Amino acid sequence: FLVLFDQHAVDERIRVENLSEGYRLGSDQLKSKALTPRVEIYLAENETAILKNLLPRMSKLGITLILEEDKLFLCEVPLCLFNKIAKENQLDSLGDRVTTVIKQLVVSAEHSRGVIPSLPHFLADIINSEACRGRANKFDESDEKMYSF
Repeated sequence: FLVLFDQHAVDERIRVENLSEGYRLGSDQLKSKALTPRVEIYLAENETAILKNLLPRMSKLGITLILEEDKLFLCEVPLCLFNKIAKENQLDSLGDRVTTVIKQLVVSAEHSRGVIPSLPHFLADIINSEACRGRANKFDESDEKMYSF
């Protein structure tokens, strides 16, 4: 038997696993970044009603929301999402981007009887992208020698 491995793909997969582990608190909760000041989120009434049932699950995703006097405030976001937005120098759009994410999760919950994934696609995509870019940023001459035949 001859077994071949794509070294780049193997390295990237290891990096994805390491990043995923680094963004977790234990096995079922993502690390979050507290927002100061907190950000007001605007949702339709029906979306807010659905979201109330999702708050414990959202917290495990690193999204902490507080409902006060019919206003919804974003207090924490997943660390990987915060890092991505900060690297793009777009922290001023954080509220809008997280609102979009929350609406996607609400729609997903509506279509799946209240179930949302333990690692939604948008978060997995951020981690995968970071792993891929992290490897590209660390490519140097010694890697080139290692991969050449």
